[in-house]
Amino acid sequence: MKGNLKIVKTSSDGKVEGFTFRVTGVNGYDRSFTTDKNGEIVIEGLRIGDYTVSEVQDSVSASYVLPADKIATVKVGSTTVVEMHNELRDTPKTGDNSNVGLWTALAGLSALGIVGTAILAYRKKKKEDNE
Repeated sequence: MKGNLKIVKTSSDGKVEGFTFRVTGVNGYDRSFTTDKNGEIVIEGLRIGDYTVSEVQDSVSASYVLPADKIATVKVGSTTVVEMHNELRDTPKTGDNSNVGLWTALAGLSALGIVGTAILAYRKKKKEDNE
């Protein structure tokens, strides 16, 4: 007496491939699976009963808020579908709203002004010394 389990992955940014899920359940069943390019995992031939589907925290899912674990009941001769959705983590604002390019340009112009003033002063002094 067996059934199937299908995990469907969605995310707020549309990325669905390469996410890892752990499925645990009946008689010590404990395996990990990775989503395909469509964000799906199909597990066939599972014994009937309840299974826990958990998303695994890894480098692929690090920038997402992971969904809560879900319980899926596999029934005889059918496919139970579990949908798991991720939201991107909010990147914290550092409070630095400065424009680095602007400050670099201003520093460069200031340096040019100082060099230009020094050259003019040098020429003026040299001209005075020659008179």
